[in-house]
Amino acid sequence: RRFLGIYGPLGAGIESVRLETYAPDRDAEIDLIGRPDPDPIAAASETYVRVPILYKDFTLHWREVRFSTELGAPIDASRAIRAAHFVADREDNLLFNGEPRFGIQGLLNAEGRLKVERSDWSDFGRAYQDVVRATEALLDKNHHRPFALAVSAHDYAALIRQREGQFAPELDSILRLCDDGVYTSPVIPQGKAVVLSTGDQNFDIAVAEDLSVTFLGEKDQDYPFRVYECLVLRIKRPQAICTIE
Repeated sequence: RRFLGIYGPLGAGIESVRLETYAPDRDAEIDLIGRPDPDPIAAASETYVRVPILYKDFTLHWREVRFSTELGAPIDASRAIRAAHFVADREDNLLFNGEPRFGIQGLLNAEGRLKVERSDWSDFGRAYQDVVRATEALLDKNHHRPFALAVSAHDYAALIRQREGQFAPELDSILRLCDDGVYTSPVIPQGKAVVLSTGDQNFDIAVAEDLSVTFLGEKDQDYPFRVYECLVLRIKRPQAICTIE
């Protein structure tokens, strides 16, 4: 979410949202009297995408709750925190890899995205060169800065490593290109990376309901809860995405 905009919250009852996909845009017009633009910006296609529910349940034992209410002892929040972690990881996976069961595409597999071939990042400078090629591919399609880069945990560790004989880690040079930041996620496979021309005009996260917790009703004297959120990625301009693979 640090480089994707939020559309919403729209309300938990929203089960689908409109997705407009845009073809490559034409340049702006220049004229002395302002004749009508022959190619105004308009959606090339329009569809609706389902908004899935991402959730993880946890249970508080009745004795723990009774102990807290009667003696004022704090309730251990470990289970709730862990449930929130699982939901956040599932969100990352949805955003990057999509969910084929529901026809949802992710940043790494969006149809129509740009691609550049990955070189050997174990050689210093190769990652920077690949990112340069990705930004050039985006610029060729009229998608401008700011750029953001997302890589696997393994690749991020390599980028921040100070190598013998080098003045600075390779990440320092890449950050000059990717002014919206360089990020890592455990759901990105090793050997894959993605460069994005960020902005709500290209993609956003449609949020029906943001991260919440709800009580599911007492069961066997215990207290089950659910941590959940309802959201989906909307890719409006696939050519604002360039994967390195």
